Amino acid sequence: VVALPPANIPAIEECDNASDGDDTNGFSTFDLTVNNTFLLSGKNAADFTFSYFKDLSYILTSEIYTPSNFENTVKDGQLIYVRIANNLDPTCLIETSFDHINF
Repeated sequence: VVALPPANIPAIEECDNASDGDDTNGFSTFDLTVNNTFLLSGKNAADFTFSYFKDLSYILTSEIYTPSNFENTVKDGQLIYVRIANNLDPTCLIETSFDHINF
């Protein structure tokens, strides 16, 4: 069973840096998985699969395939959508979102 995600999921914040050649363009690389433990609320991570998306449609064309190394596609940060599926019953899932902010 997947419980409702906790309220007030913390935003992931990252300083704009020169890793992409420009430290003022509003783009940085983020590790979106840092919220996984918070989202699971004490449940065993091995029992769940996380999928991350760039928009609310949750379609494959918006899926983020390297969430531990994601560069925002919207200047200064964006809303990230996450689907958490129970590995024992993939039809049992929840969807939520959180911000990542580039400053």
